[in-house]
Amino acid sequence: MFLEPTTVGTSTLLVYDDIPAAHAYLVEVFGLTPGPVETHDGETVHAEVRAVRVIWMPLPSGGYLGARRPR
Repeated sequence: MFLEPTTVGTSTLLVYDDIPAAHAYLVEVFGLTPGPVETHDGETVHAEVRAVRVIWMPLPSGGYLGARRPR
């Protein structure tokens, strides 16, 4: 895969059933930098962790995007 010269980073979407736990795990185990965690009506709908210039975004399984984690 070739990236255009103007591309400066990537975003990776990860699907989890428990976003707050996944966020904490990625930060603790891999030493990633914690980013924002957003909730809506008491449910976590978005979170970010960062590794240099890459943003990983854990998504809720079955959330507003209909994402499903691998089984």
